[in-house]
Amino acid sequence: MAWDIPTVSGLAGVVLASLGILGKITGAIDWLRQRVTGPRSPSAALVEVPRKTLITILDLRAHSCRWGMDFFGGRAVMRVICEAKATNVSTYAVQLVGAKMRRPPIVGRAVIGFRADGDDEELSCTIPSLATSHLRMEFAIEPPIAEGPRSFKADVALLDQFGNEHWLRNVRFRHLPAGRVLTKAG
Repeated sequence: MAWDIPTVSGLAGVVLASLGILGKITGAIDWLRQRVTGPRSPSAALVEVPRKTLITILDLRAHSCRWGMDFFGGRAVMRVICEAKATNVSTYAVQLVGAKMRRPPIVGRAVIGFRADGDDEELSCTIPSLATSHLRMEFAIEPPIAEGPRSFKADVALLDQFGNEHWLRNVRFRHLPAGRVLTKAG
């Protein structure tokens, strides 16, 4: 086969047309991938997930972190309560979805807006942007991990809707003897 100008020209046209078709197929595949998995760059996302949303500190009142024995469903359980303050430092409202304790690994609840007499009045679990809220974390541990009038220490965390864990380390929980109201600090 001779490589004359018309043959090379025709062959180059076929190669260029094939590359054009391949480019269209690649573009279609990229468009479909973006529709299925979303955009590639985080800046194109609808909401940028913040890494730091809350600053938490323990409540400084006596017995704000306490434990005592309680009954739940006819069984004796160790009820653990930790009161704290949390400031939302993000530009979004932060929704608290729970609480967590390390050793023993326990998941509890976080309550915002409760009355001083101890009755839960869950107004909201949302902390507005740049606001500070008083909150309480509650855990029920079965079997109990402490006995008698002993205090114990544990790490506790608040969990928000962004998946952030806000840890308070080495929290000391004091025992409240039987007959003391466990739901309010004092």
